Formats: sequence, structure tokens, C-alpha cells
Amino acid sequence: MGTLVKEGCSVFVFLFMFLSIYPICYFILFRDRRPAIRIKYSSCMISSVHAISVSILGAIAIFSDINLGFAANNTAFQKITLYCSIAYFIANLLHYVVFFPKAARFVAPQLASLFVVFTCRHVVSHGTFYVFFLLVFSAG
Repeated sequence: MGTLVKEGCSVFVFLFMFLSIYPICYFILFRDRRPAIRIKYSSCMISSVHAISVSILGAIAIFSDINLGFAANNTAFQKITLYCSIAYFIANLLHYVVFFPKAARFVAPQLASLFVVFTCRHVVSHGTFYVFFLLVFSAG
């Protein structure tokens, strides 16, 4: 039960991290820019933080597990790393829903990615190696 609570809190910690980056960028880092540019720059900063963090965490998760492949169970570290991506995709979806509600071409890939990561974490609990492999190389 304790592990489930820790893991459940992880998604909220990462979500808080991504959602707090946005106002810091919008109101502090890019305050001298036009509002439309600040919205885009803040979103890019969230994406950059996700790309860097998932590259590092994903690489650690890939190289620290000797069980590779779809049949391998997800380790505790891999599960927490998946929560980082789940939180990012939720934060990014919120960004699009709030600022660009008609941008279906951006929302659809986010939903698809969220579905894959969520399924890997909660439905099958296997195959994280390949998800991280794709995330690390797509972020780099």
C-alpha cells in the first residue's frame, strides 16, 4: 500500500513541477515579450524540461535494468519515470485546451502518447524498455 501511495504521489509531484514552470516562464522569464509569444515560449520550456528529464531518467532506466523486452516487468524506477511523462502529457494537453482549443492536430498526438504511456504503466505493466527507448531517441 505504501508503494502505491508513493507512486500515486509521483504523478502529482511531476504535474506540479510542469504546471509551475509555466507561470514562472510566462510571468518572470519572458515578461518582456508579447503575450502570444510568452504562451509559446512557456510551452516550449515545459517541453524542453520534459525532453531533458525523460532523456536522463529514461537512459538510467534502460541501462539499470537487465531484463529487456516487452515481457519484462516494469521496475519501480521505470514506473516513476513513466509518471514524469504522464504528467507532462497532461500539462501539455491542458495548455492546448486552454489556449488552443481547436488545435486537434496537436492534441491528437498528445492523447496518443498519453495513452501509450498510461497503458504501459497501468494496464499491462510491461514493455517500458521500448517506450523509454522511443522517448529517449525522440527527445534527443
